Amino acid sequence: MSLARRATLVACVVAASLTWKATASAFGGVYFTEDDRSVRVTSHRLAVALGRGQTVMWDQPAWTGNPSQVAYIALVRPNASVSSTADAWLTALAASSQSYTYTPPSFGPAAGCMVAGCARDPAFGEGPDRFAVTRLAVAAPLEEARLDTADAALAWLADRGFVTSSSEEGDIRAAAQSGYQMVAMRYEPPCGARTIRPVRVESPATNQIPTRLMKAGVSNQLALTLFVLGEQRVAPSPLTAVEIDVEQLTWDDRKNQSNYDELVAKALGEASGRSVLTEYADVPARSTGSKAGGPASFSEVYPALCGKDAPPARMDIIPPETVSASTCRRATPRVDAGDAGDGGEGDADLDGGADAEADADLDGGAPDADLTDAERPDARVTTDAAVPPPRDDCPSPDDLALALRGLDLDQIFFTRMRGSLSTNVLAAQDLTLVPAPGGVVSNGVQAVRFADDRDNTPNRSAACGSARVTSRERELGGLAIVAGVLFFLGRQRRRK
Repeated sequence: MSLARRATLVACVVAASLTWKATASAFGGVYFTEDDRSVRVTSHRLAVALGRGQTVMWDQPAWTGNPSQVAYIALVRPNASVSSTADAWLTALAASSQSYTYTPPSFGPAAGCMVAGCARDPAFGEGPDRFAVTRLAVAAPLEEARLDTADAALAWLADRGFVTSSSEEGDIRAAAQSGYQMVAMRYEPPCGARTIRPVRVESPATNQIPTRLMKAGVSNQLALTLFVLGEQRVAPSPLTAVEIDVEQLTWDDRKNQSNYDELVAKALGEASGRSVLTEYADVPARSTGSKAGGPASFSEVYPALCGKDAPPARMDIIPPETVSASTCRRATPRVDAGDAGDGGEGDADLDGGADAEADADLDGGAPDADLTDAERPDARVTTDAAVPPPRDDCPSPDDLALALRGLDLDQIFFTRMRGSLSTNVLAAQDLTLVPAPGGVVSNGVQAVRFADDRDNTPNRSAACGSARVTSRERELGGLAIVAGVLFFLGRQRRRK
């Protein structure tokens, strides 16, 4: 089969799968108690695996401060299964697609480099020697309930001391009227935890992302990071997908950094809270060595984070920070984890037992036998002892296997996007993942010149590394080299 025909077939298959919208699930809101009214949600880290017969979604919100309790309400369809999973999967996706910039090459006289046409060849750049991935301290759910009506969801929140604004209450009622069920989860974050174990939802194939509840607990803007595994590049409609202008990327030797963040702000600012930046879009590497110069692939990082394999080459895994208990002094929560109010549904397994490890610790709030008083999330802190991060074991079946199920391993395309969305945008309408124009977007970008080259000409200190070489110049440079080699060989032949 020809390459063009194969590409057309893949595009048709993916476009067909992306038209299934009726079963959208996942992605919810975060709620706090009156005592924690100063705590605000700052970000959501989302992932979607678009299989041909199923869709798997992950959501992981984060907040500021040290709340005594946190509630999460996920929107799901009746035929979707819900579980709490490990932070390792989203961390692996983030690590393998992290953006990095590096200096222009610096070698040889400028004229020679211009002739060779190699000034922007990454092989001559100075890319990072190592990459780091940091594990997060996360909170596990102590209580879960599946609720069929808005009144049941609002009562569940109120009974546990969580407060909702009139706008948030209206969003919950609107979701229920649209046919959604709600899965409620309650957490008592351990000291130092600023996020929860990701909520994972498995459902029939869909390309919709409900976002209305995501504005709960947000002040004005929400930082959104979205990872999508599918069979082609996608974008979340109606948002505008943008890219940085790589031709404007410069490197400042004095600060030892590029102007990447400035270019990101400029690209996102053009749509004013209604755009996402595509930072990476490519076929993911199978191994570290398959794409030289970049971070390890998620298929290598994830097993390492789960403790199944050794860390990949050039990848450093940084464990969650151990914090001082004195930084987390707070009052005992208003209710016990085993407080009635959900009719006994709170401890139910939400996915029929398919994920026993992910649903662990839903025992009505009975204290874990192997935790000290200082480690229990509801303990009154009276010492300044170091508090270790909570355990975050990977589930079975693992997230990597679920993400790849229903995908052709030879056709996987990985897209990473991020943006800062206003609450008005989140409330306006759900996001729909649609095929996106454009080709590959590399997460590793080489600066085209040094920052002191205002006129884009080479300088002595940077040599030819500061030159902006066009594809035409590259072609001419290559032809010049070939011609020179042939001329030299011809002369040698005539001498003989």
